[in-house]
Amino acid sequence: HDPFLPPLFMSSGVATAAAAIFLLSWASGLGEASGRRRVLRTGAMALAFEAVMLLGSIVVGLGGVSPFFLGWWTALFWIVILPFGVVLPLVLLSMALFRDRELVRNAAVVGASLVLVGGILLRLLEVLGGQSYYVPY
Repeated sequence: HDPFLPPLFMSSGVATAAAAIFLLSWASGLGEASGRRRVLRTGAMALAFEAVMLLGSIVVGLGGVSPFFLGWWTALFWIVILPFGVVLPLVLLSMALFRDRELVRNAAVVGASLVLVGGILLRLLEVLGGQSYYVPY
Protein backbone atom coordinates (compact mmCIF):
# COMPACT_ATOMS: atom_id res chain seq x y z
CA HIS A 1 0.00 0.00 0.00
CA ASP A 2 2.88 2.31 -0.77
CA PRO A 3 1.84 5.07 -3.21
CA PHE A 4 5.50 5.79 -3.96
CA LEU A 5 6.25 2.27 -5.21
CA PRO A 6 5.09 2.63 -8.86
CA PRO A 7 7.01 5.86 -9.56
CA LEU A 8 9.98 4.46 -7.61
CA PHE A 9 10.10 1.37 -9.82
CA MET A 10 9.67 3.46 -12.96
CA SER A 11 12.39 5.97 -12.10
CA SER A 12 14.70 3.17 -11.01
CA GLY A 13 14.04 1.40 -14.30
CA VAL A 14 14.83 4.51 -16.32
CA ALA A 15 18.04 5.13 -14.35
CA THR A 16 19.12 1.49 -14.63
CA ALA A 17 18.33 1.34 -18.36
CA ALA A 18 20.23 4.56 -19.03
CA ALA A 19 23.21 3.20 -17.08
CA ALA A 20 23.11 -0.06 -19.06
CA ILE A 21 22.88 1.77 -22.40
CA PHE A 22 25.75 4.06 -21.40
CA LEU A 23 27.96 1.17 -20.26
CA LEU A 24 27.27 -0.87 -23.41
CA SER A 25 28.00 2.05 -25.71
CA TRP A 26 31.09 3.04 -23.71
CA ALA A 27 32.49 -0.50 -23.69
CA SER A 28 31.84 -1.08 -27.39
CA GLY A 29 32.90 2.41 -28.44
CA LEU A 30 29.72 2.87 -30.46
CA GLY A 31 27.97 6.19 -30.61
CA GLU A 32 29.24 9.67 -30.01
CA ALA A 33 30.42 10.95 -26.66
CA SER A 34 27.70 13.63 -26.67
CA GLY A 35 25.00 10.99 -27.12
CA ARG A 36 26.38 8.88 -24.29
CA ARG A 37 26.49 12.00 -22.12
CA ARG A 38 22.82 12.79 -22.87
CA VAL A 39 21.77 9.23 -22.01
CA LEU A 40 23.70 9.38 -18.75
CA ARG A 41 22.27 12.81 -17.91
CA THR A 42 18.77 11.38 -18.32
CA GLY A 43 19.76 8.52 -16.03
CA ALA A 44 21.14 10.94 -13.43
CA MET A 45 17.90 12.92 -13.42
CA ALA A 46 15.90 9.70 -13.05
CA LEU A 47 18.21 8.69 -10.19
CA ALA A 48 17.54 12.01 -8.44
CA PHE A 49 13.79 11.41 -8.81
CA GLU A 50 14.31 7.87 -7.52
CA ALA A 51 16.02 9.29 -4.42
CA VAL A 52 13.01 11.52 -3.75
CA MET A 53 10.63 8.58 -4.20
CA LEU A 54 12.77 6.46 -1.86
CA LEU A 55 12.58 9.18 0.76
CA GLY A 56 8.79 9.28 0.44
CA SER A 57 8.59 5.50 0.60
CA ILE A 58 10.74 5.44 3.74
CA VAL A 59 8.54 8.05 5.42
CA VAL A 60 5.36 6.13 4.50
CA GLY A 61 6.96 2.86 5.70
CA LEU A 62 7.73 4.25 9.15
CA GLY A 63 4.24 3.51 10.39
CA GLY A 64 3.89 -0.03 9.09
CA VAL A 65 5.59 -3.11 7.74
CA SER A 66 8.26 -2.27 5.21
CA PRO A 67 11.30 -4.16 3.91
CA PHE A 68 13.27 -1.00 4.75
CA PHE A 69 12.85 -1.71 8.46
CA LEU A 70 12.40 -5.49 8.90
CA GLY A 71 14.88 -8.36 8.98
CA TRP A 72 18.12 -8.65 7.12
CA TRP A 73 16.62 -6.70 4.22
CA THR A 74 17.11 -3.65 6.43
CA ALA A 75 20.87 -4.14 6.41
CA LEU A 76 20.89 -4.63 2.63
CA PHE A 77 19.01 -1.39 2.12
CA TRP A 78 20.75 0.89 4.63
CA ILE A 79 24.31 -0.46 4.23
CA VAL A 80 24.45 -1.35 0.52
CA ILE A 81 21.61 -0.01 -1.64
CA LEU A 82 21.13 3.50 -0.27
CA PRO A 83 24.78 4.60 0.04
CA PHE A 84 26.32 2.69 -2.90
CA GLY A 85 23.34 2.33 -5.23
CA VAL A 86 21.77 5.78 -4.89
CA VAL A 87 23.77 8.41 -2.99
CA LEU A 88 27.32 7.74 -4.24
CA PRO A 89 26.32 7.36 -7.92
CA LEU A 90 24.20 10.50 -7.66
CA VAL A 91 27.17 12.46 -6.33
CA LEU A 92 29.59 11.01 -8.90
CA LEU A 93 27.27 11.56 -11.85
CA SER A 94 26.19 15.02 -10.73
CA MET A 95 29.77 16.19 -10.37
CA ALA A 96 30.85 14.61 -13.67
CA LEU A 97 27.85 15.65 -15.77
CA PHE A 98 26.72 18.98 -14.38
CA ARG A 99 29.94 20.46 -12.97
CA ASP A 100 32.51 18.86 -15.30
CA ARG A 101 34.54 17.62 -12.33
CA GLU A 102 35.34 13.96 -11.83
CA LEU A 103 35.81 12.87 -8.23
CA VAL A 104 37.40 9.59 -9.39
CA ARG A 105 38.85 8.51 -12.71
CA ASN A 106 36.06 7.51 -15.10
CA ALA A 107 33.42 8.76 -12.66
CA ALA A 108 30.66 8.31 -15.22
CA VAL A 109 31.54 4.63 -15.71
CA VAL A 110 31.84 4.00 -11.97
CA GLY A 111 28.57 5.85 -11.29
CA ALA A 112 26.71 4.01 -14.05
CA SER A 113 27.99 0.65 -12.78
CA LEU A 114 26.83 1.47 -9.25
CA VAL A 115 23.41 2.56 -10.57
CA LEU A 116 23.07 -0.74 -12.42
CA VAL A 117 23.91 -2.87 -9.38
CA GLY A 118 21.84 -0.65 -7.05
CA GLY A 119 18.81 -0.86 -9.33
CA ILE A 120 18.93 -4.65 -9.42
CA LEU A 121 19.36 -4.88 -5.65
CA LEU A 122 16.49 -2.43 -5.06
CA ARG A 123 14.17 -4.64 -7.11
CA LEU A 124 15.27 -7.70 -5.17
CA LEU A 125 14.63 -5.86 -1.91
CA GLU A 126 11.16 -4.71 -2.89
CA VAL A 127 9.98 -7.98 -4.42
CA LEU A 128 11.60 -10.60 -2.17
CA GLY A 129 11.65 -8.45 0.97
CA GLY A 130 8.01 -7.55 0.52
CA GLN A 131 7.07 -11.23 0.29
CA SER A 132 9.05 -12.20 3.37
CA TYR A 133 6.57 -10.69 5.78
CA TYR A 134 2.90 -11.55 6.08
CA VAL A 135 0.65 -8.61 6.82
CA PRO A 136 -3.01 -9.41 7.44
CA TYR A 137 -5.25 -6.81 5.84
